Amino acid sequence: DKKYHRFEGVLETGERLSSFLQKLRSSQFVACVDTGHALLTGTPPQKFFAAINKNLVGCIHIHDNDGLDDLHSLPYTGVLDWDAILASLKTLGYDGDLTFEIMYFLEKFSEEQLPMAIALAGQMGAKMLAYFQK
Repeated sequence: DKKYHRFEGVLETGERLSSFLQKLRSSQFVACVDTGHALLTGTPPQKFFAAINKNLVGCIHIHDNDGLDDLHSLPYTGVLDWDAILASLKTLGYDGDLTFEIMYFLEKFSEEQLPMAIALAGQMGAKMLAYFQK
């Protein structure tokens, strides 16, 4: 989709990914769901998580983007609705890791500024984890 720079995925919805993984008939296969990639393939992450089987989500890559490009930026710095995403993960009952994938965010900072950027990312992660402890 040249207008939005999106790629049509074969497994772009929670239902399709769940169906695919269930057909493998093995607990050895789980999904690594990527929030930014979900949006770029046409499904907002909160809708993706609302439709996937909890037992099939092994890990989540957390990053934000502008809805056009895969920016791998810090949550809340792009267009993803993080409050809705966190609510959908809580409803799903997800209790695994939230792995920040923010390398393009971090590369914007000088070596001197990098500790501050990493501290900000840590604070954002703590804020997100606190949501699950409510």
